[in-house]
Amino acid sequence: MNKKSRHFFYQKIPDFISKQKNNLRIDQDQMRLKWFLQNFKMKEARVLDVGSNFGYMCLSVSKIRNYECTGFESEKQVYKFSEKLRKKSNLKNVFFFNKKLQFMNLDNLQNYDIIFLLNVLHHAGHTYDKNRIQYSQKWINYVIKYLRKIRKKSKYIFFQTGNVNFGINYFDNKKTFKVIPEIMKKSGWKIKKIGIIKNFNKKNLKYETYERKNINKIPVIMCKRNTKSNLVEYKIKNKIIFTHKTGFLQRPLWICERV
Repeated sequence: MNKKSRHFFYQKIPDFISKQKNNLRIDQDQMRLKWFLQNFKMKEARVLDVGSNFGYMCLSVSKIRNYECTGFESEKQVYKFSEKLRKKSNLKNVFFFNKKLQFMNLDNLQNYDIIFLLNVLHHAGHTYDKNRIQYSQKWINYVIKYLRKIRKKSKYIFFQTGNVNFGINYFDNKKTFKVIPEIMKKSGWKIKKIGIIKNFNKKNLKYETYERKNINKIPVIMCKRNTKSNLVEYKIKNKIIFTHKTGFLQRPLWICERV
């Protein structure tokens, strides 16, 4: 096998396939899955997961809810591994494709009940759609146009994004709860649920749920990588409350419905 891509271990193997109970203190995949299942109650749904990686979300949601799940994964090595997991799972309603979902292809999408866009769009301009954006305001405009097109293809989105990619800061993370709602409003989406981790002192971290009307009550948690320790420091009012190897835990989860 060739050298693995930087995203190869972005997700874990679902426990029901690995047959190993994972006792990680911070299980980001399981935390997101649990929050999604608590806040999205459709009995039947067609799901598209853009940037499906190992297929953790598709495989898990299909196993638990029997949803029909399709995953698009652009990196061939990662896609091939997700196919191995799919075959091992014996699930009949999961489908993976080695495919990029670029802006120009959005009009050709089938219709879905919900589309997962988890930590995908902040890679635009580098991993894909390289000719469309380079700077912060261009990124925001790109995301608005992207989500407008997605709106024609799905009733709901499950959304998460970073704010920095390859040194380009698309927006200040202390303004997350102003920037993302404005993006959703302009692209024709209504925010239904917001998930954030706010208590980093507990042994078992979890996402807590907020409504759009309570967005001003969400604590602003900053994070930045310490170049000496190479750990991301999570801060409230400049006080370090937590450290972790990634900044994923600071990124809110959003479930939105098209207007």
